[in-house]
Amino acid sequence: MSAQPKLKYFGTSGIRGRTLVDITPNFAERMARAYVDVVLSGIDQAHVVIGRDTRFGAETLELAIIAGLTASGISVKRCGIVPTPVLLTYQQHINADGAVIITGSHIAPDRIGLIFIESDGSYCSDHVTLQIEQRFEIFKEHDGLLQIKNINDLQRIGSIEEPSDVWEIYFSFLNSKINLNLIKTFKGNLVVDPGNGTAAHFFTKFLSDNEIKVTSINDKYLSLPNRFSEPIEANLDQLKLKINNVENLGIAFDLDADRVTFMVINEESQIVTIPADHMGALFIDYLLKNKNKGEVILPINSSLLAEIILEKFNKKPIYCKIGQPATIEIVKKVPNPLFSYEESGKFYFLNEGILWTDGMLMVLKTIELLVESNRPLYTELKETFSTYLEYISITKKIIFDEEKIITLKEKFNKKLEGIKFSGETNRINIDGIRINFDNKSWLLFRASGTEPAYKIVANAKNKALTEELILKGEFFFSELVDDYK
Repeated sequence: MSAQPKLKYFGTSGIRGRTLVDITPNFAERMARAYVDVVLSGIDQAHVVIGRDTRFGAETLELAIIAGLTASGISVKRCGIVPTPVLLTYQQHINADGAVIITGSHIAPDRIGLIFIESDGSYCSDHVTLQIEQRFEIFKEHDGLLQIKNINDLQRIGSIEEPSDVWEIYFSFLNSKINLNLIKTFKGNLVVDPGNGTAAHFFTKFLSDNEIKVTSINDKYLSLPNRFSEPIEANLDQLKLKINNVENLGIAFDLDADRVTFMVINEESQIVTIPADHMGALFIDYLLKNKNKGEVILPINSSLLAEIILEKFNKKPIYCKIGQPATIEIVKKVPNPLFSYEESGKFYFLNEGILWTDGMLMVLKTIELLVESNRPLYTELKETFSTYLEYISITKKIIFDEEKIITLKEKFNKKLEGIKFSGETNRINIDGIRINFDNKSWLLFRASGTEPAYKIVANAKNKALTEELILKGEFFFSELVDDYK
């Protein structure tokens, strides 16, 4: 069976590129027409929801996409600045046939992304995006547009509406997924940093309205945020200044609020940024302890901590490629999916029937867990993981020219086949090459799906072992790749 052709525009999370340089209004309009032709073709009176983030250029591209959709006969609900999970909740509520999201998410401020969504709220699969790309490449100026033969045909141009109840519907959704009375008893204080993105104001208002103590920073829309959008420790100095006691729980979102990072103070008064791997493993333990049944689906770069937790319940994870389309492709094939997460801070409550990630829902689910346990988050992690609390992943990223990365991948993978590492137990070749070791650690070599880079990732039970492993991986990479710098 031949391999699927490589995608030219779509990566692990939609299309990304430089705003108005790689992703221009013409590009966006044409891609919208291709999306209609592949995903919405044959649907009578199809309608789509569209939303954007706060970045410069997002509205310009939104208008271009709306032009492509409506000129193809698709009616549009224009939801404006809105988090990705809020938009997808609204899509499902009104049974829209598709959705388009314009967001830079966590990437550099001069870049933006286009995400095309299927009717069930999931990212278009690689198979579908390949068809969209193929259609895009052959589309000319009038392809996909309505055929206008007389004045009556103009009535088929899609309508544009701007709904006012998007957040109201989302808050009703949240209330249906959480125990609000339980959450109201939370004794801690939330410190929320939406990063001047799409969750600004609305989420903190929801918390305050429900009697949860909350302090906020970067809580208004800005096209140039006060911090870099990716919610990683290096970008969260402002949040650290607000975390001043063990009762505080720090929360940081990316621009479109589909990923979240948690920050706490431990018993030694040290500020700790909780890895998403730890939060994911904590929820695996929590869900299974509470008699939830089903399968856990994990991207190949997930920490072995999750496997260790699953072993307590005589279960194994189902591994998948990295990225939302790949994760959901596997989820749809599994009879009873329970939970998934990504190390970037994305969490899927699959047992709730939700095929997208939602940082705000994750915060509320975490509060539920903490109220039930009656312990601060760091204490809960210590009690759950015991000697495995220090499990950590480290990533080394090596940038290459765009043209080199494909041949580099083929060259490196072929050379790596002939090497056997000391302590190696097995390899997983789902997405890159992951080498598992007998001391419950792994080393992953993988070409990035979003940029011209090769990533070496190590995961082990403490920082010293992980650093040692990443150096070993970097050494082998430099030995095997002639032009490594």
